Amino acid sequence: MVKIGINKYETNLVKFEINDCTFTFSFSTCIAFENKGDLVISEASQTDLAPTKSHLDKINPDKSIRISRELFEEKLKGLTL
Repeated sequence: MVKIGINKYETNLVKFEINDCTFTFSFSTCIAFENKGDLVISEASQTDLAPTKSHLDKINPDKSIRISRELFEEKLKGLTL
């Protein structure tokens, strides 16, 4: 059975849960996901709006754990639910 949940934390910050994986979206862009307790979070890009940068800080303020958008996309595509 597939378990799905949706939580809106604030304007334009939404988390979707599918089974044991949580995807965090800022506006319509996935900016972080957590799978089996491992958080993967994207760096802010130069084109990100200020609210997206704030959303990233709310997920985890430690900028040293963030990965490039390109690597984040690769990990997201390779995710098995």
